[in-house]
Amino acid sequence: MTQTQKIIARTLGADNITDGARVYISENTDAISFDEKLCGAYGRLFLEEKIFTVPAGVFIDLEAPLRNDVTKEEIAGYIADFISKLDVEGRSLEFGGDSMTYLTMDDRFAVAEKLLALEKKPFCVIFEYDYITAEYTMEHFGKKPETFYNDGPQSYEQVVTLELDRI
Repeated sequence: MTQTQKIIARTLGADNITDGARVYISENTDAISFDEKLCGAYGRLFLEEKIFTVPAGVFIDLEAPLRNDVTKEEIAGYIADFISKLDVEGRSLEFGGDSMTYLTMDDRFAVAEKLLALEKKPFCVIFEYDYITAEYTMEHFGKKPETFYNDGPQSYEQVVTLELDRI
């Protein structure tokens, strides 16, 4: 399961959720439910209104050090150009890797904004939780965010490596 799928599953109170699972909301009860066959969890399926389909995940492994003189616009442009060559429309993009520490929160926001503005945009953009995220959250919101940790190996439809030293 990808991190996106884990977050959706926990929100739904499910044990598991897979690519292509259909998530619904009931207008009558304001309850969220899921397609039991695809989620492998217990619950009632509400058919009133389809909300979204759980996306397949693409993991972008960020490698190599980033030069100090690179701007957030250059970072976002480079990553967006790289991602635009992949088939990511409707998929979850999850960033991680050794070079995550070179990206500030402003860099991450710029990357997410640029990727979500692509014509064939991904479903969502997620960066691994790290000390930079924790510090930003404490500084701006005064509290530590609720975090979801991997409880086992994750599976992705595609894993690609992006070397930041090429910017």
